[in-house]
Amino acid sequence: GDTHALSLLAHAFANCPVADGELFSHVSAQTLKCPPHAFTPQSLAVLSNAFAKADARHHGLFRHLCSVVVSMPGDELSEQHIAVIANALARNGLKWPRHKLAAPGAYQQLHAAFRHLSTAVLEHRKRDFSAQGVALVVNAYAKLDIQDRPLFIHMAKVAVTVGP
Repeated sequence: GDTHALSLLAHAFANCPVADGELFSHVSAQTLKCPPHAFTPQSLAVLSNAFAKADARHHGLFRHLCSVVVSMPGDELSEQHIAVIANALARNGLKWPRHKLAAPGAYQQLHAAFRHLSTAVLEHRKRDFSAQGVALVVNAYAKLDIQDRPLFIHMAKVAVTVGP
């Protein structure tokens, strides 16, 4: 499948007043057929954000997207990609805490994705975040109660360099 085309479709329909459940089920099914290497950071960010925005809860898709995040080289993820992906996974993941016991594998995948995003920020010393990007990243971790002190310290340092 073409992850770029799928992400564009999902994004377009996420912005419609009437999100089409059948369309999102179709896009989800097609996306699940795409191996991790078929994704670009952009298609991953747009797709995950579109599903979160449309409140289209396809847990299988989000588990797959978590594995895509983990497979993506940290140096390929821009600050904007990291902010959008973290926010989208957190928006969807708010429904996940109850899975901590019921589906520990899914919960572990979500945490692995967040660890990978944190590592991408810290190892590549990513500092080019907008104020919104800093807020999205910090809020995403906070929403899921993921305590990542090194990341928070780094983001605080970035925040003081960001203009109003």
